[in-house]
Amino acid sequence: QRLVREMKLWAELKHPNVVPFIGFHLGEDVAWLISIWASNGNVHDYLSKNEVDWLTRLRIVLDIASGLVYLHRMNPPVCHGDIKTGNVLIGHDIRGMLADFGLSRAL
Repeated sequence: QRLVREMKLWAELKHPNVVPFIGFHLGEDVAWLISIWASNGNVHDYLSKNEVDWLTRLRIVLDIASGLVYLHRMNPPVCHGDIKTGNVLIGHDIRGMLADFGLSRAL
């Protein structure tokens, strides 16, 4: 039931700073929510493995803020509920995208 709730909420989110929901797969013993591949991993790993200038770091922070503003301005507003470096993914374009909506709630 939690997975279905996450899937329904995530499927409605359309913003450049939210990881796009692609679909789902139900196996016999496993269920998968499918998104795009973020080639640079999460923000923690990206910043620890690469020399990243301050302008790029600031842009990533602004990307995160933009994604949160989008969630909070939805009707009803959405609270992500689990913002941390592991839940911000970095795509091929070095832009931050919010991920993991398992604890998210529409308020």
